[in-house]
Amino acid sequence: MCSMSYQLLVLVIFTWFQKYESKVYENVVVGTNKWFFLDKFVFDTTGKGVLKYYVQIQLDQKERTSAILSCNGSSMFFNFSDGGGNSVGLLKCENGAVNPAYLLFYSDVEGTGTDWNTIYQDDSLTCEERTARAHLVVPLELGVVNAQEQLGITPSSVPHFWFVAISSCGFESMAASARIEFLNAGWDKPSMTAQFSFDDQGLYEMSIFFFVAYLVASLFVAYFTRNLIQNNMMHEIHWMLVCSFGAYWLSHMMNMIHYNRFSDDGIGIEWLSVFSKCWQVVGYVVFVNVLLLIARGWTITTNKLSRKLENSIISGFIVLIYTALFFSDTLRDPGDTSYLYDSWPGYLFIAMNIFLLILFDSLLHRTFTFEKRIIKRNFYRRFGVIFSIWFIQLPIFVLIARGIPTYYRQKVLFGLQWCVQFFAFSIIPFLSSPKNAFEVYNAENNFDARIPSLARQMRVQPSAIELPASQGGRQSLPPVNRNMTSSLAEADAAAIAGAGAGRPKAGLDKTLHGFHRANGEGIMEASAP
Repeated sequence: MCSMSYQLLVLVIFTWFQKYESKVYENVVVGTNKWFFLDKFVFDTTGKGVLKYYVQIQLDQKERTSAILSCNGSSMFFNFSDGGGNSVGLLKCENGAVNPAYLLFYSDVEGTGTDWNTIYQDDSLTCEERTARAHLVVPLELGVVNAQEQLGITPSSVPHFWFVAISSCGFESMAASARIEFLNAGWDKPSMTAQFSFDDQGLYEMSIFFFVAYLVASLFVAYFTRNLIQNNMMHEIHWMLVCSFGAYWLSHMMNMIHYNRFSDDGIGIEWLSVFSKCWQVVGYVVFVNVLLLIARGWTITTNKLSRKLENSIISGFIVLIYTALFFSDTLRDPGDTSYLYDSWPGYLFIAMNIFLLILFDSLLHRTFTFEKRIIKRNFYRRFGVIFSIWFIQLPIFVLIARGIPTYYRQKVLFGLQWCVQFFAFSIIPFLSSPKNAFEVYNAENNFDARIPSLARQMRVQPSAIELPASQGGRQSLPPVNRNMTSSLAEADAAAIAGAGAGRPKAGLDKTLHGFHRANGEGIMEASAP
């Protein structure tokens, strides 16, 4: 537990320094790079979005390498109506007077001269070549605040990424302060979405919805918790589920507050966003542990919790994978538009879910084979089907998301994951009917020993017992007694008595003695005649 707490603390510290996702960019650029990427934004299709910039640049002028393009024109750059084809530049650029620096705008349309991915990933391009291939080039004057209140775009049929960079190709170093505001349609009036890039629009509304949904569901959680406590059936598993539920609720609440501020100023409350992710990690780790513990049969089939060290190692492994995933997102090049799960931590995270699925199913199969009470076997059957889907849903969604446009991918994936998690909490109380809840969660008749491995169960044959011919047995007992409820000893004794009717009493007593002796150890076996 201490180890996991330390790892979570490390996660908080490092994610604190993650890159801002705000759409108000403020930064001081200092260095010897002559071309520097600033930020990106997805404008919607209405053509009513604007960009405002305030840039002040100071250059250490030592040597001019070559003449740079000087562009004059209207303060507007064109979007693309069909998502492809050649870019339509409004500015006419030609070699002329040298400006000290330029604010550059690039598009995401492939096959054009201003295609961002082609330009950004081509290390052979010089500063001058990258500047010349910008979709819009805005000259910046030295030592003054270069400002533009409304730099608009034209309508398009699909949303597009726009990338902003700054260059000073004629000089050896650069020092500049920049503030860039990206605004979508509705910026000129109160709006919940204007501050959000199109690929982020909808996250605020979803955070409100799930906060309210968890708030309403908490009333039902309190009701079920009260009933379980009154009936003396509230076990550690249930408390862990409540903790996981609360962690997810806190995560959505912090997201909602962050996005509410973001909708006003384009920056939000970054530390709340960080802690929202941390609470999500806590909720996920606890929930996975609950599923694995139930798969082991704890509090439902046996009161013995086995392999505690293994559970701790798995929890620590999950936290480390999450930390690597956040590291990957934090340290990822801000100009990179590739999918988060296209990185090695993303592949590792998907592999972890598949590993947990295999572990979950193997543990559940062992418990299901050992358990002989029909009601609890039915519970395990439903539990296994539903939560096997829960484990595999992320790899499936990631594969689906690869075919979705980048500007829809994040909100679609988050929305699906949040829906599945809320459904997972909601379905647990209904895995057993109310009339059978006592027999499922009551621990009085549980075994006090750990559940044996499948190999040992196959050797002992706990689910089907062959009576020797000398004792009157002609066939095996059925693997499960369909009339069995919660009294395992009585049901087994009745079944054996029925199968051995008419045989010598001494043989029957000897057989029953073997059953009761082994049943106290958590394993049923028939003694020899």
